[in-house]
Amino acid sequence: MAASKLDIVVWGATGFTGSLTAEYLAEHAPATIKWGIAGRSRARLEGVRDRLCAVNPKCKDLPILIGDSSSQESIDGVVSQTRVVISCAGPFNKYGTPVVDACVRFGADYCDITGEYPWVRTIVDKYHEKAQAAGVRIVPCCGFDSIPSDLGTLMVVHYIKNKLGHECGPVKQYLVSMKGGVSGGTIASMVDIIQTQPDPAWLTNPYLLKQGSERDAPPHPDDATVRTIAFSKDIGKWTGPGVMAAINTKVVHRSNSLLHYGDAFTYNEVSGQKGFLPALLYLLGLGLFVMMMYFSLTRALLQRLVLPKPGEGPSKAQRDSGSFHVVVVGQSIPPKGTPSTSVMGAVHGIKDPGYGETAKMLAESGMCLALDRAKTPKVAGVLTPASSMGEVLIQRLRAAGMTFAITQ
Repeated sequence: MAASKLDIVVWGATGFTGSLTAEYLAEHAPATIKWGIAGRSRARLEGVRDRLCAVNPKCKDLPILIGDSSSQESIDGVVSQTRVVISCAGPFNKYGTPVVDACVRFGADYCDITGEYPWVRTIVDKYHEKAQAAGVRIVPCCGFDSIPSDLGTLMVVHYIKNKLGHECGPVKQYLVSMKGGVSGGTIASMVDIIQTQPDPAWLTNPYLLKQGSERDAPPHPDDATVRTIAFSKDIGKWTGPGVMAAINTKVVHRSNSLLHYGDAFTYNEVSGQKGFLPALLYLLGLGLFVMMMYFSLTRALLQRLVLPKPGEGPSKAQRDSGSFHVVVVGQSIPPKGTPSTSVMGAVHGIKDPGYGETAKMLAESGMCLALDRAKTPKVAGVLTPASSMGEVLIQRLRAAGMTFAITQ
């Protein structure tokens, strides 16, 4: 049975991001890799396969696996046939846990696109030690949340420690620009976080995903959630709260707890704006949107009149015209008598960050897990992109057209 296993299965391939991820694999996966698509509806999966044939005619024989997210036995039947699961079926709080459970039991590595930090906390608590014992790598957050933050920070930390020979101190990420749309699946996940979050304090706890007692420590001032606007000399722009900080900071701090960046390491992120007034309007608009999403009546109004429905998302033209640019700035802690050095890195994507680039990041993560095990860290458990694949995944993403570079 092991010899006949697929290398990768895309679970949830009929969804918006799932179909884009399958399309990326159809175009970029090496001919030697054995992969397939999985979901509940054979008819819809056959429709996805037909569309993939326009990208790669060899997809006419692409394996289709049928699995029902409400049946553990059905999920087991899919997971038992592959070495890696790429999961795109959210909200993950509703549909993700049985897939992770099956991966741990059947020895399949796993990656996904979740940004649902309460659910990630749940699987850390429930499966980290089990996955370690099984030698399985469970890697959530392999899309725009949180690969640019997590791998961008790793790149800067490694430069400070390995090239300069210094300890790493504070690191700050700036989302300088972002052009892209949002899908109904993302909105559904956001709503699920709001409705199911066990403790409102989890939103602002940057250490929520750390191991052990570290997660309950009071935040260092440089780690605390940014709630105001400020002018940054690093990028020469006014900045406001990081739009993805609620998940990204938690993932980066989990990487720190697993990789030990240093005792002086802190991390936070903000969003760059074009001036003082745009920064102020951004702050007010973000606050209004969050407030409206937290109240059921205004949330329902937004969902009905403004926000996309599940299965909807930006068009191909919108995805292809999108982009993002992130700057990561780290401060070194040198030996006594040596001046500190500021190290600046850049992460850049050339398509819509939430979909075009997320499909790329997720698919490359899946291929990294499937094909590069001998090159990646010898670790297991509920991990992060940085702690599980690290520099090997950075190299893959560079080859796929993304920029990861030390610029100063």
